[in-house]
Amino acid sequence: MSISFELSLLFFKEVEVDNNFSLKAFKMGLKFGELAKMRGIIQYRLSPYEQNIFAGFFSKGFPNLGRRIRNQILVIAPPFIGAYLIYDWANKEFARLQRKNPKDYENDV
Repeated sequence: MSISFELSLLFFKEVEVDNNFSLKAFKMGLKFGELAKMRGIIQYRLSPYEQNIFAGFFSKGFPNLGRRIRNQILVIAPPFIGAYLIYDWANKEFARLQRKNPKDYENDV
């Protein structure tokens, strides 16, 4: 049997696989990660109610952010400043070139 056919049967009835391993039918609506029981595999989890997700955010996070910015500012800033100066010069030059020369129209009636 193909794998996709076996997986489609997985939700409706018990399926026998070649190595005498039985896959029981799953109930619809189970959460991802709880679809099958695995034996011999140990998983350790920390309850979301026991985690402190903002531990050290203000005492360590902001000083670390300042240190990272201070270390990288001389690497990041010069290309951006140079690109802005070129962009500004190009816009001003384009505007200058779009103006008409008054000397070309001195003899018009």
